[in-house]
Amino acid sequence: MFQRRWQVSGICFGVAFFAWLQVTQCRCQDSSYSVTTQTNTTALSNSLGMEFVHVPEGKCEIEFEYYLPNRAKGIRTFHMPGNCWIGRHEVTVGQFRKFVRQTNYVTDLEKMRIKIENPFDFSGDNGGANRDYYDWSNPGYEFTDEHPVVLVTRNDAHAFCRWLTKRDGRYYRLPSSDEWDYIFTLCAPTPLDQKTFIKLVNFGDQAFVNSMPDSVQNDYEFENGWEGITDGHAMIAPVGSFEADSIGLFDYLGNVMELTNSIEFTTAHLDKDYKTQQVRWEYSHAIRGGCFWFPPSRFTAQEMKAGSLVKGGYRGYVGFRVLAED
Repeated sequence: MFQRRWQVSGICFGVAFFAWLQVTQCRCQDSSYSVTTQTNTTALSNSLGMEFVHVPEGKCEIEFEYYLPNRAKGIRTFHMPGNCWIGRHEVTVGQFRKFVRQTNYVTDLEKMRIKIENPFDFSGDNGGANRDYYDWSNPGYEFTDEHPVVLVTRNDAHAFCRWLTKRDGRYYRLPSSDEWDYIFTLCAPTPLDQKTFIKLVNFGDQAFVNSMPDSVQNDYEFENGWEGITDGHAMIAPVGSFEADSIGLFDYLGNVMELTNSIEFTTAHLDKDYKTQQVRWEYSHAIRGGCFWFPPSRFTAQEMKAGSLVKGGYRGYVGFRVLAED
């Protein structure tokens, strides 16, 4: 593992880990997690060539914390029905491109036509010199149709799912945060030793550090056992570049973070409105998982279930995975 002594320009600024109005966390084996399932490893594919793995029915305990109307903590039981299938891979650029071409869809970021900072430029903003009209088809790094699509909003992901539902006659959607967390408990090995970790996860490794300017590299310090370790990809990797996990999913633990269908209220703006003198509450979209610039120390159950994105937000390291229902 390594400790970051600086903040990665163009990436770290965009990750928001808010204090949620509703905080939920599945309790896994290394943190008192319990789950019961009925084993079923059946897989299916659709007309777009996407493959899906059946999610076994089961139950898990989820810790929650509510702030309104009254603060309360507790544990509730989440039940995963047996009619869901989760995408084996994250949605790729090529799959999203087919959707765009067949529907003439324009993403939210393209509609805004604003110059944003290149999320893959680690040299700093340099007075705005690295700002451009980046979007899913121009994400700011070398990519192929097999890379996961990024720089899309939850609204864009919903549009893709609606198109796919109409195309196939099967209901597709984003997974909820509870569903994502439940699946995480099935595919995350315990304990996650270094050898297994490197096979499964695209993380902030030596290759990632080497891709940055010398002045930045000098500010990194690897913890014992991680210096020189590389997963072979400095940035986002094409889907399926790493081994599948125990239930047959690729990149679930880390490559890009993933959008979910859940809204989580935040306390980001607790100051009172100057007109109404009322506390202003805002909400964000829950995102899950790890990504290519996370150091190994961040790949914990708590960190991977603690992501959120502002309403209508997009990031160069956030994509999505589709869930199908029978």
